[in-house]
Amino acid sequence: MEELNSVKPKVLKVVSVLSFVYIGFHILTMLVGLIYGKPTEEILLDKKVKSIEMASGLTGTLKEAMVEAAELTYQISLNLNPNFYLNIIVSLLTLLIGLTGVVLMNRKNKLGFHLYIVYSLVLIGKVYLFLPTSLISFESITVQFIISGVLIFLYSKTLSWMK
Repeated sequence: MEELNSVKPKVLKVVSVLSFVYIGFHILTMLVGLIYGKPTEEILLDKKVKSIEMASGLTGTLKEAMVEAAELTYQISLNLNPNFYLNIIVSLLTLLIGLTGVVLMNRKNKLGFHLYIVYSLVLIGKVYLFLPTSLISFESITVQFIISGVLIFLYSKTLSWMK
């Protein structure tokens, strides 16, 4: 019986890989942000203009959506910029909590599951620390809740394997 319990569940392997990829990508993004440093307003405006220029070749609803996305991205960047380094530090700490949770779960430690829940909740809630609610869409929060909920549910299916 102990031998069967020592085999890592497939669902844990799959969900862990997805989590490692997501968390790893975002850690790299934060580190690149630290390397490049805080962008100036001119750089942010230039990115917005280039995005709108890319959309100029499109037509109809797609063009409107691209222009709207460029404007929203610009507004979010402007609002994040005053707290640029604090946002990166909070993001890195949040990601490290998630990474620690996944590693612990893979080592059969139930504490990892609880850390992953904390990570998921902080990940969802941290946007409210740095952005006005007018820039936070209900849809983006809902999607994040659904993704986090599904991952937590899948991880919970492996709790009996953990100690």
